[in-house]
Amino acid sequence: EKKKTRPPRKIKAQTSDSNPTAVSSNAAPQALVESSRIAAPFNSDSTKRDNSEASWESRVKGHLNRYKRYPGDARKRARTGTAVVTF
Repeated sequence: EKKKTRPPRKIKAQTSDSNPTAVSSNAAPQALVESSRIAAPFNSDSTKRDNSEASWESRVKGHLNRYKRYPGDARKRARTGTAVVTF
């Protein structure tokens, strides 16, 4: 196996006709915006609940995947299909 190597990137020099110090001195100062909204307190119980629901679903899905078998009758007749299970 040969390792693929990338050719070195070509970096173009940036040239500018304008003076950068003149632009910054002409720019208007930005005003600070204060909001009257207050963030809601963090509720740590919601993350525990989400984790327990995900854990429960993963256990059920794992059990189904472990024990699912293609029906023998359908295998003999060469029938195919897709079973769908939703939560």
